[in-house]
Amino acid sequence: MQHPGNDRNSTHPSGRNLKQFVFELLENDGAREVNGLTARKHIIRLTQKLQCTGSDLRENWQSLDQTFKNFTDLPQKIQDALSAAADFYMREHHFLSSGMLRFLAHGLLAGPGALIVHWGWVFHKNAGPRLGRPLIVTGRKLIKIGYFSARVYRKLIRYTPFYRAPILNFLWHYTKADPWNLISNSILNIPLAPHVHPVYKKAAGPGLVAALLGIDLLPSRGKLYFIEGNFNAGHNVKRHELSPAGDTVCVHLLNWAKISGYKAIHFYPGNFFEEFFPRDLEMLWRKMAAKNGMEIRIIDDPYIGSPWPRPVGLQRALDRCQLLINGRYIHSPISELISVKGLLEREIRRQNDASVGNPVLLPKEIHSERDLPDPGRNPFLPNLIIKNIDLDMGEGISLYKTRELPDRAHLQKHQCYEFVPPDFCEKAVDGVMKRFVCLFRAYLLITADGFFYMGARKDISPVPLPDSLPFGQVPDKSMFITNVNLGAYSVPHTGLEDEACRRAVEAIGSVICRFIGRKFRIGSVRRRTE
Repeated sequence: MQHPGNDRNSTHPSGRNLKQFVFELLENDGAREVNGLTARKHIIRLTQKLQCTGSDLRENWQSLDQTFKNFTDLPQKIQDALSAAADFYMREHHFLSSGMLRFLAHGLLAGPGALIVHWGWVFHKNAGPRLGRPLIVTGRKLIKIGYFSARVYRKLIRYTPFYRAPILNFLWHYTKADPWNLISNSILNIPLAPHVHPVYKKAAGPGLVAALLGIDLLPSRGKLYFIEGNFNAGHNVKRHELSPAGDTVCVHLLNWAKISGYKAIHFYPGNFFEEFFPRDLEMLWRKMAAKNGMEIRIIDDPYIGSPWPRPVGLQRALDRCQLLINGRYIHSPISELISVKGLLEREIRRQNDASVGNPVLLPKEIHSERDLPDPGRNPFLPNLIIKNIDLDMGEGISLYKTRELPDRAHLQKHQCYEFVPPDFCEKAVDGVMKRFVCLFRAYLLITADGFFYMGARKDISPVPLPDSLPFGQVPDKSMFITNVNLGAYSVPHTGLEDEACRRAVEAIGSVICRFIGRKFRIGSVRRRTE
């Protein structure tokens, strides 16, 4: 059988011809799934009609992506085809596009592997790492082998009658195009599927998956500025000790779940490497839930595991959860919006400019020396902050007091912002009053129905502000950046501060929910009060 694109003497196709044929192909096949053999025949017909090779198609595909960017201007059939292809692409990425892929990746070896990881941590805790570590490594290798076998199976059957997908997915695969930017930035009306997105709601009957986010808010001049948001928010027992009512996240979760009619909460706190949900905090949460006639169960990530008896986040177990709270990162446009530095800020600015909802305050972006705040306005503070978008937990942050943009500002994957002058907390150090930077870490729950405030804590930097600051890069950023990984500590905050955090978080939640409502196929997104 002729393989698509083997004719080396063909001419280079025009982007216009490629667009015309692909539109014709999508008009005919639309959103319906075809088998791999049929898709292969269509691709062969494409290369013969355009007299091109596979490399020619790959070179012209970028121009076709530009055509698809104006999504709402496309014919309805093309829109439906793109939405179906985006949905299938994400399900395929998570090995959920067929029963066999799901079995190989999430069933055959994942269960035994997760069990071995768990017992490895039990031995690690009770007998030491010499016995436990080999078991943990073995279990994780089994899980990886399961994913590898799923990838091999998918590769072997893709162009056979036994694998079905929308025709556009076969074209993406054949041209080796990366459709993620198109899916993330342009395609709309994508179905929300379970285990593919951090937010999901069953069409009928009980069943809700929600996302718990961490939101950093900087107090400045009596207002709160959004700094960043993330998944895999950290949890520790110190937060429980800040209030007589107990951990603010647990209190708000229980109140919300009770009003929503749920008796049990399954919480999947994260999948950050070897980061356990603290056992002491888990026991406190369970006691708080029992007092309210409810139950909270912490779910362990299969690959990370823990030494404690907990449900494991395998697909079959998650399917049985009526209320699942995701703190973990799941590769999805929703997760990317929250976690990739700059994306949520861009969406906030877009909605702020459109005067949609309550405006969210953001630090000003810095693009040139003209954008820099006057460094003499606050002589003891920097005026520029540069973030590496690939690093988190304070590691990718650099601070400067400068009148010129440093070389780092021009590097790829680096973003520049004004350093917003923070409000200060004062306390005596050796009998002398010192100023400290503070920050609010707030929590936001996002569901398919709306957004909900989940409380906040107040963190204070461990190092006092200096009386003056020389020009150049700041050597000790812990004076100006409030991050628990840089030594910050938490203190109770006031009722007025909590109400301010609530208003700021709800404005951010509104932005995220409008994004979800515009991007995905769900009902109206609305806010409900507790």
